[in-house]
Amino acid sequence: MKTPDQLAEHSRVWIYQSDRSLTPEQAEKAQHTLNEFIEEWTSHGARMEAAAGVYHGHFIVIAADEQKAAASGCGIDKSVQAIRNICADMGVDFFDRLTIHYMEGGELRTAPMSTFWAMRKSGKVTGDTRVFNNLVRTVGEWKKGWIVPFAQSWHQEAWGGPL
Repeated sequence: MKTPDQLAEHSRVWIYQSDRSLTPEQAEKAQHTLNEFIEEWTSHGARMEAAAGVYHGHFIVIAADEQKAAASGCGIDKSVQAIRNICADMGVDFFDRLTIHYMEGGELRTAPMSTFWAMRKSGKVTGDTRVFNNLVRTVGEWKKGWIVPFAQSWHQEAWGGPL
């Protein structure tokens, strides 16, 4: 089974972040569920050239080469339902958009957005703090710009630029 980084650079990417870390067993089970989904994933009857993976115990990344088959609304709905099924099965929320994931001392950390902003204002989060940019759109962007310094992320612009 392919991983997202093995697809063409232009392939579309969707990233789902969890509200908590998965155990190794949960990550393995989620990967198995994703593999089964990818094997059957179609959009308007066309099989998707796709891959999915669990990363850092917090993220599900799904990628599809839309030059081979476009991910229509129905196809995307199927992928969202697969993620919802994993959520329900594991009691985890992969649709949490109010938690920020970042790296500190080589470790993945999470903080509610309000706490992260307070850490930014106090100087604990600096322009060099590496954050996850889940807004990347392609495999190429994901490979090069998923984990970036705060100063190069959407966070910088969204929170009023440098302090």
